Amino acid sequence: MSDNQAKTPADAAAAWYVRSHAPVMPADERAALDEWIRNDAAGKQAWAQVGKLDVMLEQIGEDPAIVALRDAARAPVAAPASRRWMIGGALAAALVAAIGLPFASGLIEQSPDQGTATSRHYAAAASPRSVALPDGSTMLLDARSAADVSLGEVRAVTLAQGRALFTVAKDKAHPFVVSTNGDSVTALGTQFSVERAKRETVVALLEGSVRVVTRAGTHKLQPGETLRASDTHVMLGHDAEAATSWRSGRLDFSAVPLADVAASLSRYGSTRIIIADRDLARQPYSGSFTTDGGADALVAALVATRAARVASKTSDTITLTR
Repeated sequence: MSDNQAKTPADAAAAWYVRSHAPVMPADERAALDEWIRNDAAGKQAWAQVGKLDVMLEQIGEDPAIVALRDAARAPVAAPASRRWMIGGALAAALVAAIGLPFASGLIEQSPDQGTATSRHYAAAASPRSVALPDGSTMLLDARSAADVSLGEVRAVTLAQGRALFTVAKDKAHPFVVSTNGDSVTALGTQFSVERAKRETVVALLEGSVRVVTRAGTHKLQPGETLRASDTHVMLGHDAEAATSWRSGRLDFSAVPLADVAASLSRYGSTRIIIADRDLARQPYSGSFTTDGGADALVAALVATRAARVASKTSDTITLTR
C-alpha cells in the first residue's frame, strides 16, 4: 500500500476491511494483511477496532447507507484501487452517521485499555479438555489439540493444531475471533467448532451465527451448517452435528478423505495411522467409530473389506497402502 492510499493505520484498516469482505480475497492480499497485522503495532490496534466494527455492522446491517456501501464493496467488478479505497472511507463515514461513534483519523479512537490483552496457551493430551475462559466463554479442546487465547479489545483465539468447540459469552464490545490456516471465524454470541486439518479449515455451527473469512471468500453460516475451506475453494454442508460428534465420544464421517479420518482417530490413544498411498488417502470414507479404540477399528474395517492392507506396523504406528 502506498502512502497516498493509506496515510494512517485507521485508513489502512478500513481499506483492508473492504478487501477482506469481497467475494474473493486473493491469497497474496490475505498474506499481505496477515503480515501487516503482525509487523505493524499501530496497524494491529486499528485492525482490532475494525473487529469491533464488524460486529456493529451486523447490528445496523439494515441501515440504507450501510447496505448500499456494503453491496458496493462486495460487488464482483474490476474496480480501480482508488475506488476501493474511496468505498472504505465512505463505509467509515457511514458508520459515524449510523451509530455516532467517536471516530479519529477517519475511523475510531483507541480505547484506554487497548493493548492490555492477557494471553495464555492451552493444550489437550490424549483426551478432550474443557477450558473456562475469563470472559465467561468455554473452549472444549479435542485430544491432541492446542490453542493460544488472547483476551483484550478482541477476544482472539489462534488454533495451533487439532480442533475445538467454542461456546461464546455475548459481549458486543469485544468480538470473539478464531483464526487458523489463514482463515478467521467471527462469532456473534454462538456455539461452533473449528478444526485445523492438514489441507483445510473446517467450521461447524451449532447455535447463533458466525462469519467466516477464508482465503477463497467470505461466508455467513446458519445453525446446522458446515464449511470446509482450502486455498482455492469453499464447500458448504449441513452436517454440523456429525462434525462435532467427538464431544460425545464418537466420530461420524460422511465422504471424508481417508487421510483425514485416520488423522482424527489417531488423536486418541497411542497408535498413529499413516496412509502411504496418495490415492487411498484421498478416497472418501463414511463410517462411525468410538474415540476409544477407533483407530484399530478403522484398520480392521479397511483390511476386512480389502480396501487397504497393512504395509508395516510398529509399537506406535500402522502404515496402510493398497
